[in-house]
Amino acid sequence: AHAAHAYQEEIDVLQTMITAARSASQPIGLLQIYLGQAYAALGDSAGAREQLENALKDGTLSENDRAFAEKALERFNSGNEFFKNTPSLSTSSLLDAPSSRP
Repeated sequence: AHAAHAYQEEIDVLQTMITAARSASQPIGLLQIYLGQAYAALGDSAGAREQLENALKDGTLSENDRAFAEKALERFNSGNEFFKNTPSLSTSSLLDAPSSRP
């Protein structure tokens, strides 16, 4: 969905995944980073900030994922369009994300 610029579809899928993960008591921080990116791609800055801030509250993020989210939030809050200038995480690479590797 991300590569096809179907951001609303991506948001819907990620929200479903977050709900399922919460129900199963699974970590959701990385999903929130992806969701923040999707909101940013749609121009929803409030939604993007909220998801990045929530992701940073998740104690299960890897060091790399936490650094990515911190940098994204910092640049996003400073007015830079971080997600348009930085290679993004995407739901298509979710299984290959650094925090999901052994």
